Amino acid sequence: MSSNLPDKKPARKKRKPSFNEQLAAVPVRNERAIVIEATDQSLILGVDLKYTGIQKLFSKILKSKSRKKYQLDGLSLEMYHQIDGTRTVEELIDGLMERYKLTFFESRALINQYLQMLVKRGLVVLVV
Repeated sequence: MSSNLPDKKPARKKRKPSFNEQLAAVPVRNERAIVIEATDQSLILGVDLKYTGIQKLFSKILKSKSRKKYQLDGLSLEMYHQIDGTRTVEELIDGLMERYKLTFFESRALINQYLQMLVKRGLVVLVV
């Protein structure tokens, strides 16, 4: 008995970038993130929310918010200003090491955690 269904391709496993590739990655700000309010001490950014499927229907019925706001201040604001689309992750790590007299591992942990948060929130993308 033969099936007329197309053969499913096995899901491709994403290859995790090597350590050197991670250091050479360049964080780039999301062009769609808009500045809602900016002062010397803080920055409020807005990112449009995308609803799919049934969420989209319910968001219209319930008049859900269409934008998520994030406030950056202190060290997070300072680090966000360092993300200019040209500096690599390694350069951000080195800069933080020098400025705050941290070890490479301390600086790398802080930068990686911060970049993961920004990527998760849609404010930054990492270009490998």
